[in-house]
Amino acid sequence: MTTEMPSGYLSGVQIAVIRAPSGLGLRRSGVERLPEALEAAGLLDGLPVAGTTLVEPPSYHGLGLARRSGRSVTGKARAAPEREPSGVLNARALGEYSRTLADAVQDALARK
Repeated sequence: MTTEMPSGYLSGVQIAVIRAPSGLGLRRSGVERLPEALEAAGLLDGLPVAGTTLVEPPSYHGLGLARRSGRSVTGKARAAPEREPSGVLNARALGEYSRTLADAVQDALARK
């Protein structure tokens, strides 16, 4: 289903797109591919995009996070994700990533 926007609806508006492909607070489920999938599905088609910024999350491998099998490519056991008493996974990395993302939003707003 395609919906056309009225002519002039976004006249003079410029959209800054910030891609933040992270699932740091979740178990690995593919959510990190969501920005790419939304763009491939045409989310940005016809919108006045001023630019895009990609905020890379830290590598799951760098955090020592377990794969579904619990084994690395070499077959050695890997550490489990960091779980806080609150139940949040990888809270420290998530906090750092959130600050980086906030900086990207601030930069996009400054270019306005």
